[in-house]
Amino acid sequence: MTPKYGGPVMPRYFFNVVHSGQIHRDGIGQEFSTEEAALEEARLVAGELLRDAAFSSRSLDHILEVSDRDGNVVITFRCSDPKVIAAPTGRSGTAGHDSD
Repeated sequence: MTPKYGGPVMPRYFFNVVHSGQIHRDGIGQEFSTEEAALEEARLVAGELLRDAAFSSRSLDHILEVSDRDGNVVITFRCSDPKVIAAPTGRSGTAGHDSD
């Protein structure tokens, strides 16, 4: 793809979030030189979604779909609830243990 003013245009990718059967479309997108660069960004976005859910105690069962300019989905990430393995009980600072 070549613009009117010269050099090639980088491909634009859109980071859409699907939740409860509804898609929340990224209306702006971002340009990346390669699909691999878009994949790396998708990993970061998926991590942010998980981190936000963990800190706000929200349920998270989202799908992050990365699509190209034509709407073709090129990358899909499933973002599921992070699992708490151990948490402080509030007693003497020990995680998951009752004091006797």
